[in-house]
Amino acid sequence: MIHKLINILISKIKGEKYSLDQSTPLTYMFEIIITRILMIIKGFLIFRKFKIAFVGKRTSIKCVKNIKFGKGLSIDRDCYVDALSSDGIVVGRNFSLGKKSAIECSGSIKNLGKGFYAGNNVGIGSFSFIGSAGGVSIGDDTIIGNFVSFHSENHNSVDN
Repeated sequence: MIHKLINILISKIKGEKYSLDQSTPLTYMFEIIITRILMIIKGFLIFRKFKIAFVGKRTSIKCVKNIKFGKGLSIDRDCYVDALSSDGIVVGRNFSLGKKSAIECSGSIKNLGKGFYAGNNVGIGSFSFIGSAGGVSIGDDTIIGNFVSFHSENHNSVDN
């Protein structure tokens, strides 16, 4: 009964059918539920929107007004997200950023970077770094492993 209720709740959040493995212990599920409730509260306090956004402990998010996201955003614990850029950060439904990962959209405040885009159902693994000053775009249904780095940079120079 509890597993069925959890499946309905997760399916509603994700916007697609979800089925929990029946052998998952209820004590494990309750721990996850408590953690996710706290993440939703933090997400609401940061984004001030009634969209579901999970934000983990010790996560720092800068330039919040430049972030647009779909249903089911999840930014795990100890992440750093800085959306200062011309295009900001735009992510679709069910985007997740693994623990201890970073997205930095600009390397300086003199020349703002382009920004970061990810489609629907995109997952970026733990300990990853996305430097998107030159712009980074990731298509739908993409999973990126742990410890992956992208460094798109805009090296503007002027001849004297």
